[in-house]
Amino acid sequence: VFDFFVTATVTELLNGDKTIVEEKKSRNGDIIATQMTQTRADGLWRQVSIDADGDGTAEIVQIEETILHVAGSRDVVITVKNANADLLEETSTFIDG
Repeated sequence: VFDFFVTATVTELLNGDKTIVEEKKSRNGDIIATQMTQTRADGLWRQVSIDADGDGTAEIVQIEETILHVAGSRDVVITVKNANADLLEETSTFIDG
């Protein structure tokens, strides 16, 4: 006997962008929580939205963006916001090429 199960749906557009929706469901099929990950085809941008209580609203949204520089270095910026779009955390990492 199980208390919950997880389903995953992957959608890939012709341009290579991808969306993955993972739903945690109770044994009777009610949605308990959802995580949606959107990724651009070039891999330079990703957004993860987490609805931890299954009410249809993402409580946490994390965006990761990579900025490439001409000399081969890059910046990786990670931004975390709540459901009201209030900034919770932002980090920027410089990676020398």
